[in-house]
Amino acid sequence: ALEPIAQALPHLPADAIALAMQTPEDSNPMKRIVFASQMTVDAQANASAWNMAEVLSGIPRIVATTQDQFVPQMVNLESVGGVDFKKGCYPGQEVVARSQYRGAIKRRLFLAKAQTPIESCPPGTEIFHEEDPGQPAGMVVLSSPNLNNPLWIDIQIECKSELAQSSKLHLGDASGPSLELGKLPYSLVEI
Repeated sequence: ALEPIAQALPHLPADAIALAMQTPEDSNPMKRIVFASQMTVDAQANASAWNMAEVLSGIPRIVATTQDQFVPQMVNLESVGGVDFKKGCYPGQEVVARSQYRGAIKRRLFLAKAQTPIESCPPGTEIFHEEDPGQPAGMVVLSSPNLNNPLWIDIQIECKSELAQSSKLHLGDASGPSLELGKLPYSLVEI
């Protein structure tokens, strides 16, 4: 049953996580999480587990507070097959293509975690670097409580690439909760 799903998602990396939403015809109230990897699993999840898996997938979900904030490459959509540079016309195509072919992207999506209440980390929350406290270094794209460790939240952040490996990133302001960066489940396409 998993093979048709994996074949329907040819642009995803082999070890990516594919999230399949419940259809209206499905009487089961649970959402399905399909992992397309070397060890395939078909599992059902409640909303909290779904949200955590969605954050950890590294595939962004743009919400009202983050719309119009990013070009596709800033949230790694070219690395997960989420944008086609050979497709016909669409709004913003010139900016997106120019960014891709000139290598002008200086910001990317990263996974992070922090010890803070989830209420303090909604999408759109700014990220700051200790050495430049007056200037936001990025923002939260998506966040979820970590079900394995309730003291932590998992976060997708978009931030300046040169600051991403710094241990000096903070949530909300330069003295806010520290962010600990994690590893994406896919490789970034070089721009």
